[in-house]
Amino acid sequence: MIPPIAAFAEKPAMSSSRHLDPDIIAEFHSLEQQVLLWVVPAPWDGTGPPNGPDADEIAAAIFQQMGLLITLRCALNGPGVPSPPIQDQISCCLSEARRVLKTISPSSYAWGTLLWSLFHIGSCITVPKEQKDYIATFMAMENKLPVCTSMVSVLSKLWDAIGHDGGFYGPYGIKRFLAREGIKPSL
Repeated sequence: MIPPIAAFAEKPAMSSSRHLDPDIIAEFHSLEQQVLLWVVPAPWDGTGPPNGPDADEIAAAIFQQMGLLITLRCALNGPGVPSPPIQDQISCCLSEARRVLKTISPSSYAWGTLLWSLFHIGSCITVPKEQKDYIATFMAMENKLPVCTSMVSVLSKLWDAIGHDGGFYGPYGIKRFLAREGIKPSL
């Protein structure tokens, strides 16, 4: 789903506001349906050889789904801090994503699949208390790679930049921020 959402984010709107353009809205709803209709595979029942995801992998998949929904809503809005109705939707998704993230065991290898989602979701968190909680949850994982510490540093700098310029908000802002800082990620 990432390539179609990325293409959608780059599609020019025919009206001045992306979130009011009929073609953009129609494509948004189509992509949103695809994300919402995705079904997490049935969990492993604990008997016999593993034949499905464990609870942590299911939570990680739902977190990634939240990341896609947040990124999609940012793409509907376009660059900058979203309009109030879209911001409200993003806030609901952020709350759910943060809740789900806390259910993943610190020792789970599922954390290794979440860097893209952690970065995109994190780029939309603007409340300092929520930012600290997000980082604390993320850094509680037991199997940290050096990239994790680097991402925390980049997110902290990004949040500071958002405080000075709302144009750094969300996935569009990530791209602009990384270019400004000369950072070339390999997520």
